[in-house]
Amino acid sequence: GQLKKNGVMKMSVIHSILEIYEEVDGLTDRFRNEFGYSCPPDCGACCTFNKVEATELELLPAAAEVWASGKADSVLHRLAGASTMTCVFYHPQESLPDHGWCEIYPFRPLVCRLFGYAAVRTRTGALEMAHCTLIRHLVEDAKEQSDALLAEGFEVAIFSDYGMTMSCLDPLLGTWRLPINDAMRRALHREGLGQMLSAEEDAPPPYPAASPVAFVSTSMVPFKK
Repeated sequence: GQLKKNGVMKMSVIHSILEIYEEVDGLTDRFRNEFGYSCPPDCGACCTFNKVEATELELLPAAAEVWASGKADSVLHRLAGASTMTCVFYHPQESLPDHGWCEIYPFRPLVCRLFGYAAVRTRTGALEMAHCTLIRHLVEDAKEQSDALLAEGFEVAIFSDYGMTMSCLDPLLGTWRLPINDAMRRALHREGLGQMLSAEEDAPPPYPAASPVAFVSTSMVPFKK
């Protein structure tokens, strides 16, 4: 991918993140199809939870998209004025707050892709699906069905495994978990700084660049008294 000249980050990192997301989406889609159930239409129950955490790395693709769409100033203003810790990209319906839509859905972070359709490791090392409360209420035998699939060796996404995969891309940005709005704010600032420095480096110099050959040749002329 194209390299950010300022060294803050490489576009190839964002490409790698999106490849991971594509792989995760494939696994969660397969599980939904096999499980025979998915989230109700427009459900945003998990989005209303005010303790969702993500890493800055997870939100770099979203930050790049927000800047590219010219919405960075608006989003940063919303983040600064947020009265709750609920994700600012979730837009609830007025009559049904737990129903709504996600403004950055194609670029949503890893935690949003995994929750409900990925597994966690128990203290004994066994796998257990992390179903949301709503699915457990709507599907009486949800745990039994998912346990049976896991017992059959059905391949599922695992929270800790993909968390490790992300942290390997960047041990600092991919490990430190923050409230989702804080992580987004940091990702937007990082992307904005990267674009600013890149633009400065791409700008032509205010004066003609000196020729290294000319410098060497003139510097070697003997000084005359």
